[in-house]
Amino acid sequence: MNKIRAAITGINAWVPEYRLTNHELSKMVDTSDEWIMQRVGIKERRILKGEGLGSSDLGEKAVKGLLEKTNTSPDEIDLVICGKQATDGDTAQVGPGLAQRLGFRQLTYVCKVREINLEGKKIVVERLLDEGVQVVETTLPALMTVVKDINQPRLPNVIPGGVPANPMGAAALTLSGGEYAIHGTNAPGSIGGFVSYGCIRMHNSDILDLFDRVGYGTRVVVTR
Repeated sequence: MNKIRAAITGINAWVPEYRLTNHELSKMVDTSDEWIMQRVGIKERRILKGEGLGSSDLGEKAVKGLLEKTNTSPDEIDLVICGKQATDGDTAQVGPGLAQRLGFRQLTYVCKVREINLEGKKIVVERLLDEGVQVVETTLPALMTVVKDINQPRLPNVIPGGVPANPMGAAALTLSGGEYAIHGTNAPGSIGGFVSYGCIRMHNSDILDLFDRVGYGTRVVVTR
């Protein structure tokens, strides 16, 4: 199979209109905005309301919005790739439901792509079944849902400090036990906010200064 190179040319998402705020939630259960913000940092959540609506409906709106945003005709689409299932229903029907709404053929539980022929509008895949592997060939366009072992991500062994992809910023000090870390950040606006558990964020210049001042085994007192 010839190598197919890909590039991200557009990103889109869609969320329901209805917002369930912490204030509204506090009327339903014994909680408060302060309690929720201190522990999980959530201000509101979006709820999909309507009889028979589910994740595939969200996916349909996201895909159609992406086509509109990128000025792409549905006829130009060859393949849509989805995960095997979503956690809300956990029945592996989101992909097939989305395929039906888009009018695409569907290939589920794909563990390997054997061949993609864009000129001939053909794809050959292996489907993972309980009793073994099934080889399926179909024409494009199609939507396939893939199992988690279809590919191993090619992650770098080391992400240099300070590069945009490093969530720890320029440097990090991990405390014994791994429960806490003092580190820099490439998003200064997140400093002082409840962003992630156990992380104390500093400006990159400050963490570099601190990094040079303390040594391994330095005693740190954490108060809660």
